[in-house]
Amino acid sequence: DRYGHEVGDAMLREIAARLTRVMRPQDTVARRGGDEFAVLVPDVGSVTEVERIATRLLQAVEQPLVPTQGRPALAVSASIGIALAPEQGRDLERLLQLADLAMYDAKLKGKNRFAFAQGAGLPSNVTPLVPRVSRTS
Repeated sequence: DRYGHEVGDAMLREIAARLTRVMRPQDTVARRGGDEFAVLVPDVGSVTEVERIATRLLQAVEQPLVPTQGRPALAVSASIGIALAPEQGRDLERLLQLADLAMYDAKLKGKNRFAFAQGAGLPSNVTPLVPRVSRTS
C-alpha cells in the first residue's frame, strides 16, 4: 500500500510467477485474496519433501523485488502454514483453515518461516501437506 496499487499489483504478479516457477506442473498456485496465496501439492511422499517445498517457496519469495519506476528494491518475506490431506481431512476449506492457523503460528515465530498445522494446536500425530503462502513486506 505504501507504494500504491500499481506497484502492489506488480509485486503480487511477480510473487505468483516465482511461486509457480518453483512448483511442478501438477501443483496449483492460487491467489486467495490480498497478499495470500494457496499452493496445492498432490502426491507428496514425505514430510521431508513438504519441508523442501516450503523452503523453496520461501527462498523464491525472499528475493528482493525491484519495482519499475526507478524505485529501490523491496524486501519481502513470507509465512507458510501447512495442512495435510487426507490425514487432516479432505474438505478443501477445512484444510485451508488449518493451514491459515499454522501460517499465523509461523508469523508469531518470526518472518520467513513455515509451520505445520499441529503447531497450531492440532494433535502431534497429525502430519501436514497443503502449503499456503502469505507475503509480508
